Amino acid sequence: MGVHLNGWLEKDGRKIDGSEHIVDFQNYAVFGFWANVRNYSKVPSLTLDPRSHYCERREEHIDVLKTSQLLEFDYDQAVEDRRKGMRDPCPAGEGVMTTYREMFGEEYFSMLEKIRASGADTLYFVIE
Repeated sequence: MGVHLNGWLEKDGRKIDGSEHIVDFQNYAVFGFWANVRNYSKVPSLTLDPRSHYCERREEHIDVLKTSQLLEFDYDQAVEDRRKGMRDPCPAGEGVMTTYREMFGEEYFSMLEKIRASGADTLYFVIE
């Protein structure tokens, strides 16, 4: 079972029908990246970046990201994956160097293409 990410997309303040089927997956590295939840890899989180004007925290259990932030991110940049074992992060500098693309996998990028095709400008999501 474990934790799962569910969400929906909006364009100009209106929910896109069927979008809840686009944002529906399980990947702890993505959870950490999007919302610093179960961030065992210790990747920088989008919702915690104080320089970002694209994202905002709404209610405690719902996160909001502008889709442009996800679609324009450089997933080929290097990042240290500090996850070792099931949950324990290792100290900085002792992880494995990889890229976000390699860490997130094909399913993530398939989802991003569906988000792009939808024309959505906002993503609402819950990690439960």
